[in-house]
Amino acid sequence: MTQEIYLIRHTTPLVEKGICYGNTDLQLAEKFEDELKEIKSILPDFTDIPTYSSPLFRCHHLAKHLQNNHSLITLKDELKEMNFGDWEMKKWTEIDEETLNEWMKNFIEKQTPNGESYEIVKNRVNHFWNQIIEKNDEKIAIVTHFGVIQSILCILFEMPPAKAFRFELDYGAVIRIKKTGKEHYKIKFLR
Repeated sequence: MTQEIYLIRHTTPLVEKGICYGNTDLQLAEKFEDELKEIKSILPDFTDIPTYSSPLFRCHHLAKHLQNNHSLITLKDELKEMNFGDWEMKKWTEIDEETLNEWMKNFIEKQTPNGESYEIVKNRVNHFWNQIIEKNDEKIAIVTHFGVIQSILCILFEMPPAKAFRFELDYGAVIRIKKTGKEHYKIKFLR
């Protein structure tokens, strides 16, 4: 059985450039309606399609606009963006340079102060992904964040997490994954 999974990144958040944010619950920029229209133009009708979303507003709000049947939306903490802990909502330039440089040398395994490492994110996303694949629903929508989508792509491409940053995903990015066999996936970047 072929399975179609749509990975959808949230639209543009209302946050100043240069701010470290991940797990912070942000509002959306004014261009939400325009971005929503673009996303909807390339997606199939989501009626009766199980939709999984990060509980953070920027994802959940988009999920509610894509899925008319809100009872089909399941909020999953595993789909939250990386928690930057003490760095959340600070300007990157305000973070102690030595601490930031140490973290950047090994961000895969090193946690931010009172936050997560990329490895923690990848492990929780992997757990979620395995559960979803086992359900074998014909179509699934996942509304989430950049780091989560990167983690899923690492799983599918069997890539080390450090190489995930090769993928550029704009706000409102849409990726269609077709699972055509046990370990066979066709991936198409739609937006």
